[in-house]
Amino acid sequence: MKKIALVLAILFVSFFVSSCVSAPAKCTCECACAECGCNPDAVKETDLSYVLGREWKLIAVHVNDTFAREIHFDRAALSKDNFGDIYTLKFNQEQMSGKGNPNNYAAPYTITEVGKVITVSPMSSTNAYSSFYPDRLKEVDYFTYMQNAYRWELTSGRKLMLHTKTADGFDVQLTFE
Repeated sequence: MKKIALVLAILFVSFFVSSCVSAPAKCTCECACAECGCNPDAVKETDLSYVLGREWKLIAVHVNDTFAREIHFDRAALSKDNFGDIYTLKFNQEQMSGKGNPNNYAAPYTITEVGKVITVSPMSSTNAYSSFYPDRLKEVDYFTYMQNAYRWELTSGRKLMLHTKTADGFDVQLTFE
C-alpha cells in the first residue's frame, strides 16, 4: 500500500512540475537566465507591453533617399563624452517623450498592436541651441522623423524600429535599443 501511495505521489509531483515548466509565466527580468527559464529573444514582434515604459536610445538611422544614408551611433563613445542621453524615446500610455539634442520633446500618440500602426500628434519641445551633431544628425531632422512615424516593430533582437518619412517623403528607419 505504501508503494502505491509513493508511486501516486511521484506521478502527481512530476505532472505538476511538467505542467509548470511547459507553460512558464512571462518573464520580466530581461536576463536570459536559467533561474527563471526566460528567453529574451522570444519576445513577440507585436508585444506592445515590452515597448511601453522603457527608455529607448537611437542607435541607427537609415534614410532611403538618393544617397541612401546610414548613421550608426556609438552609444559608449557618446556616454563617455557626456552625450549618452541624446536621441531617446519613451512611450507611456498617453504620450511619447524623450530627448533630442539637446531639447526635450513630447507628443500624444496612438499605437496599435495589430498592424503595428503609430500615429503621432503634433509635438512640443524645449528650444535650446546645439552646435553638436553626432554623425551629422540634426535635431530638427530627428524631430521630423519622430513626428512622421507611421509603423513600429520589435525585432527578434529586442530592438525597436520606427518606420517614418523625411520632410521630402523619403522612407526612414530609426532603430532604438
